[in-house]
Amino acid sequence: MAQLDQERRVEETEKQRSDQLAVMLQRDQERRVEETEKQRSHQLAAMIQRVQERRVEKTEKQRNHQLAAMVQRNQERREEETEE
Repeated sequence: MAQLDQERRVEETEKQRSDQLAVMLQRDQERRVEETEKQRSHQLAAMIQRVQERRVEKTEKQRNHQLAAMVQRNQERREEETEE
């Protein structure tokens, strides 16, 4: 009888340990998923930042090009006016 009680306690303890391990594994897996999602989110944010910076650079280059063209046209007009 005492041996049966002891065996039951051992089984209960093993089951509790098994349940605890399962919970720990589940939590660990959830943490890993969360970390992966955070990393992806961070990488996407960095990519978006780079794209926005490139767009700004492109826009600035276009503006500079347009300004340079305007300045050149003005100089040409002044030269033409001076020649006349």
